[in-house]
Amino acid sequence: MNAIIPSSGQLAIAECWYRGDWNTTRANARRIVACVNACVGVPTEALERAGECADHGVIPTLAAQYKAERDALHAIEMEWERAMMAAIGEDGVKSVSDAIGKLKAERAELLDTIKRYVDEYTIWEKAVIDIVGRTPDTGVHLEQARAAIAKAERSKP
Repeated sequence: MNAIIPSSGQLAIAECWYRGDWNTTRANARRIVACVNACVGVPTEALERAGECADHGVIPTLAAQYKAERDALHAIEMEWERAMMAAIGEDGVKSVSDAIGKLKAERAELLDTIKRYVDEYTIWEKAVIDIVGRTPDTGVHLEQARAAIAKAERSKP
């Protein structure tokens, strides 16, 4: 048997018999105490006539609160789904996870390709310096590529 005693220690509010699972027994006792506390101020007769709880605003107030929370969460979920549909054409968790994995792999492949081209160009540039005696005029593209590589390597995909 499990009894939940209020902090005053003077009165047992709930007593639940052990049925082989203490967690369930304690949870049931806690629910009873929570119900008693939630009904403070509501006449017992009104509770006994379940429909009259609505007259005291308990049920409508809670229902409105839960509906507002549900609607807010639903709006967030719908925003996520619209964004994912726009981004990848699907909105399921696995689809989104797969798409992110694919983007990460493509990013790594592009970064490796740019690095390879910059490395090859650097070898070519050194050969031109050896033959001609000066650095070839490449404009800003090579420096932009090197800066993009450095930035990509600093960030985590």
